[in-house]
Amino acid sequence: VGELSTGETLQLSSAVGTPSLGTPAMTTTLTEGTDPDKVAADKRPTQYRIDVATITEGKLYLGNPTTGTGVEINATKNTIAAADLANLFFQADGGANGVFDGGVAIKYVAIDEDGLEDPTPGTIYLNPTNIPPDTDNSSEEIPQGETAKIPGLGGNDPDGIVDEYVVTQLPTGGILYLGDPATGGTPIVPTGSTFNPATPGTETRLTPANLNNIYFAANPGTASVPFTGSTFKYAAIDNDNVIDPEPATVTLTTPPETTGGKLPQRRESIPMVVRSSNTASPNSPTPPTVRSISVIPTFLVPARFKLQRVKI
Repeated sequence: VGELSTGETLQLSSAVGTPSLGTPAMTTTLTEGTDPDKVAADKRPTQYRIDVATITEGKLYLGNPTTGTGVEINATKNTIAAADLANLFFQADGGANGVFDGGVAIKYVAIDEDGLEDPTPGTIYLNPTNIPPDTDNSSEEIPQGETAKIPGLGGNDPDGIVDEYVVTQLPTGGILYLGDPATGGTPIVPTGSTFNPATPGTETRLTPANLNNIYFAANPGTASVPFTGSTFKYAAIDNDNVIDPEPATVTLTTPPETTGGKLPQRRESIPMVVRSSNTASPNSPTPPTVRSISVIPTFLVPARFKLQRVKI
C-alpha cells in the first residue's frame, strides 16, 4: 500500500522513499513471495507478471523514471525477474482529469521455475496523499441592465480545508465583481494559462468569506454585447495548494418575458333567428316555418358566444 500525489514517483519496495527525487515512502512495502517446493535455497519465485490492464492514473516502471533509468511496464514487457521486484516505480500522472484520485489496484502474480502461476494474484494499492477539494455549482436569474449578488457559492475539502477560490472562466454580457460595484466593488480577474495554485499571480484570490460578496452586473439590452444569459467557472484550492480539477459552473439567466396587451379578439359570425312572413292561420294544421340567416358584424368581440334558437 502506498500514497502519492500527482507527478510524484513511488518506489514500491521503499519504506523510506527519496524526497530529493520526489519519491515518497510506501505505507506497506512490496515484498517478494515464496515458492515452497523450490529445491534451491533461494525460495523466491522465478518471475513476476504484471497485469498491465490494472495500471491506471499513471505508469509503472522498472527503474526510476526520474533519473532516466526507468523502462515502462507495458503489454510487451510485463514479466520481470524476481530480483527486479524491488526496482519497480509508479509515477502518478492523474489520468484524464490531470489529478491523481487514487483507488489504483495493480495486480501481479508470481511464476515458479516450472512456469506455474500463483492462482491468487497479489495487489498493490495506491491512494492519493491529498484528496482534491470539491466546488459547488450554482445559478442566478438576473434581468438585463441590473446587478445581483450570486448565491450558493462554496466548496469543501474531504481531507482538509478550503483556503481560497479562483475564477477560471469569466461570464459574458456583463462584469463579475468582488463587492457591489455601486459601493466600490472591483472586477474579478480570472486565472491565466500559467496558473499555479501555490504561487499567487494576477488572478483574484477569493477567501471563503468573499464568496458572500460576489456580484454580476448584467449589460442592458441596448449594449453592444447585451446580457442574454451566460456562465462562469470557479474552483476551490485546499490547504495543500491543490485545486479542484473540475471547476464548478455558475449559470446566469435572464427572467422570462411577460407579454402585455389586450385579450386576443376575433371576428365572429352571429346566427340570427327571424320569423317568416308566411305565417299560417290559427286553424291551419301547418305550423309556421322558421328560417335562419347569418350576419357578419362589423365589430370585434373578445370571445365567442352563442344565441339560442327560439321556437316561434
